[in-house]
Amino acid sequence: ALTKINQLINLFSEDGYKIDLRFTKKRNDGMIFAEEDEGEDLIICYGGDGTLNEVVNGIYHRKRKVPLAILAGGTVNDFATFLDLPTNIRDFYDMIKANNQIDVDLGMAGERVFANVAAAGLLTEVAYTVSDDLKSRIGRMAYYLEGIKEFARLRQMDDRDLINAKIKSEELESEEKIHMFIVAN
Repeated sequence: ALTKINQLINLFSEDGYKIDLRFTKKRNDGMIFAEEDEGEDLIICYGGDGTLNEVVNGIYHRKRKVPLAILAGGTVNDFATFLDLPTNIRDFYDMIKANNQIDVDLGMAGERVFANVAAAGLLTEVAYTVSDDLKSRIGRMAYYLEGIKEFARLRQMDDRDLINAKIKSEELESEEKIHMFIVAN
């Protein structure tokens, strides 16, 4: 991780850019950092989907109009992978220098926004319960193992564990008791 960050800092430094480097240490640090407007021309988020979510919320809630570049550094990196963002530092830097930007829609769930996915119910706590140690040792497989444990809970669930959902769209209007939902952007 630090090797990639150092390589990127060197490229920016060679071109005379001023860099403000921040490291997240606990939950919501990314949001707090992104809320602080110090006149940046660009924010680069290096991390996974959880870090991205925090940074997007910070930018959105402060109504900042600063571009966000995403350098995949997490275990899965769904959003960066979907956008086919470069993981090679030189290619990533060249993308920024070429000012390659796209607008991205955000979803809203309560007071929080999401760029990728909003979910609730069964399996949705998996991302928060997998230890960093396990993720670093076995990668994305850690999520699968934790998911299997979560599915084992299905036998113990009753109606109190279900979510009362109202679904309303052009195609369907229904009320259901569900185990989980996922809204993807």
